[in-house]
Amino acid sequence: MPTTLLQPVPRTLLALVLGSWLLACGGGGSPPAATPAEPPAVPRRIVSLSPNVTETLFAVGAGEQVAAVTDFCTYPPEPLADMPRIGAYLNPDVERMLSLSPDLVVVLPSQSGTRERMEAAGIATLTVRNESLDEILTSIETLGEAAGRGEEGRALADELRGEMEAVQAQIAGREPVPTLVVIGRGGDDLTGIFGVGPGTFLDEVIRTAGGRNVLAEAPTLYPQVPLEEIIRLAPHVIVEVVVPPSQLEPDQVREAWGALSSIPAVKEDRIHVLTEDYLLIPGPRAVRSAQRLLPLLHPGMEAPR
Repeated sequence: MPTTLLQPVPRTLLALVLGSWLLACGGGGSPPAATPAEPPAVPRRIVSLSPNVTETLFAVGAGEQVAAVTDFCTYPPEPLADMPRIGAYLNPDVERMLSLSPDLVVVLPSQSGTRERMEAAGIATLTVRNESLDEILTSIETLGEAAGRGEEGRALADELRGEMEAVQAQIAGREPVPTLVVIGRGGDDLTGIFGVGPGTFLDEVIRTAGGRNVLAEAPTLYPQVPLEEIIRLAPHVIVEVVVPPSQLEPDQVREAWGALSSIPAVKEDRIHVLTEDYLLIPGPRAVRSAQRLLPLLHPGMEAPR
């Protein structure tokens, strides 16, 4: 793939279009082997700095131990309705965090600055990674163990692993479908299209559901893709994820793609607009993302539940 046509997505735009959780897919280096303060055997006041961590803590039964979350944490909705908030992913309110007296702060690798400030204040931290499906499952086990819910964490990871393998079994022997997944755009037309590139959990989700990511050779995680490159790549299926803060309507999105009438996905009316926010969150519902894509890529096929 000619790399000159694919532009890297600015991190500020990712924060705006995708929400803070997707920035976690960009890595940020390996965390140090130890932290200045050791967490208690069962932390009672955990601060979560990303949506996937928040979701995982509740999924393993540690929701009552969560003391605060970010502004982007919305799932599960009911218990988070009155939860204390500590600001955005990129610039959390450290003073607010300290005032809540946490005994554990959970961060992602790209939040090293916040981690260092917490450790300097004598607060224990835990760094988890979520850049692949394997790392998502490992993070579930790690968070369960850290919260005193090790058995629940291992059980959930095993369950999700089994569900993912069941999806893969469904498409065994089938030809992968050339697929473009779009996670942002510059406006209500086809300018500034941002797609899912290699090295991301969404790239793995595409392959798990029986797709061939047409941006698998892109030079960046979430490249900006010009229209002429989309025409050249000729995807047979286009999936566009539209979640807040985007204000685009699904009908607008589908109508805009009509301008590229020469590509198979448009000619065959295989443009799908999805509005479920879990599609962008590398947490326990990542397997649901693969289940959601499966029938779109292979009509008539439903993932086992």
